[in-house]
Amino acid sequence: MRFEPKKSDGLTCDICGLSMDCGWDAEIDLWWYKCLNCETPIEPYDISMWFSLTYASYLVIPRLWLESMPDEWQHQFVSLLEKIPDTLVIDPEYTAEYIVTCKRRGKFIKDPYRNYRHGHMELKK
Repeated sequence: MRFEPKKSDGLTCDICGLSMDCGWDAEIDLWWYKCLNCETPIEPYDISMWFSLTYASYLVIPRLWLESMPDEWQHQFVSLLEKIPDTLVIDPEYTAEYIVTCKRRGKFIKDPYRNYRHGHMELKK
């Protein structure tokens, strides 16, 4: 999937210095953006930019992925999640239980990450 930021975003690659005005572009690669000129990963600036041009309303992350991350990362993640109710006015009337189904090419499949109790993901080196 290709992400094309608006010219008004004023994005510039910190490494090669290429900006939107000189033809800078970004390509989404699941979790981050890359400068097409020098392949430098560029941190997303906000949630809207991270979601790019998708119509997704929710972010679903398998528990196995989260529990496989280093402890420091997990502590930061949980700390940020705990700030949500302290920051936003959330009406309990609109909270609900959500069910996640796993599909590939329109067909239901067995969730490969369902076994969080006995599973483990290898960290990249």
